[in-house]
Amino acid sequence: MTELGLLRTLFRVQEPDSVRRRVFYGIVAFLAALVLVDAAVFEVVRAALPEVLARRVVAATPQATPSAAPTSRAAPPIGVAATPTPARTPTPTAGTPSTPSAAAPAGQIAALSSGLPADSVSVAARNLNTGSTFTYGSSGGQITASVVKVDILETLLLQLQTSGGGLSDDQQTEATSMIEDSDDDAASDLWEDIGGGSAMAAANQQLGVPCTVPGSGADWGLTTTCAQGQVQILDQLEAGSSPLDPDSRAYILNLMENVTPDQAWGVPAVADAGTGFAVKNGWLNMNGDSDWAITSDGIVTYQGQTLLIAALTQNNDTMSDGVALVQQLAQVAAQSVAP
Repeated sequence: MTELGLLRTLFRVQEPDSVRRRVFYGIVAFLAALVLVDAAVFEVVRAALPEVLARRVVAATPQATPSAAPTSRAAPPIGVAATPTPARTPTPTAGTPSTPSAAAPAGQIAALSSGLPADSVSVAARNLNTGSTFTYGSSGGQITASVVKVDILETLLLQLQTSGGGLSDDQQTEATSMIEDSDDDAASDLWEDIGGGSAMAAANQQLGVPCTVPGSGADWGLTTTCAQGQVQILDQLEAGSSPLDPDSRAYILNLMENVTPDQAWGVPAVADAGTGFAVKNGWLNMNGDSDWAITSDGIVTYQGQTLLIAALTQNNDTMSDGVALVQQLAQVAAQSVAP
């Protein structure tokens, strides 16, 4: 039953008077007005609903908090490079030289060798491309062990250059065994050929090798030195100004570049992947099962630069400890002279 029918039932009379008729039609008009208002409100709500919902979605979305930093800069337009902000130049302390690059490597080496007695380490490096150098540790007294074999061969070839002679077949065989295989008997024979320690001392003076004291008698392996002296010996193989002629330098380098694989440790550990190297290592047990002297001289390519590195250690508990240490020292030295 419709609203109008209900009203008619409620107001059904035999002869409705004018009052009832006015009330009846007034109620009808009121209900009609409500219907029209309801329709209008519905249309308004329906039209406004999408906007209201959209505003609720936006309000619910987390907004990025703007940076409060005063130095924030807007991104440049596409195709326009951003201008880098120059770094502030630190103001040096008056009267104090700025040497940050030397402090860090020294601190690293001190930490690496902290468990060893004083003067157990000597490290040096020279960058042949830039001329940069680095030294750390004792300036003498380091046992050479077998790295002295390069010094023995340089002495022999320098003597032969002076005399105008050449290596005999036996000497060539012994030189190869001494450097590539680190053969001690071959070293003893060539040590005797050069005239022992006094002859090597004379050659080192000519080569400009410092801090090196040859072992007495037949004890070539107990020669003492410093890393700077060993770098100078390596430099004789690369420097055009060396007293050694090009053939002698090339001969020694070729032997050092072909050491047996089990002796390719030490300085070569820092070489760039896929690059060659020249190396001579030494190892000598000074006191039973402990107190190892572990040494390594090498020429490597590091970050595209040619480096001469000498890492000398002693008082190591084991050989493996010493090998690990010289490789770590070589890494620090290489980084200190790297571009």
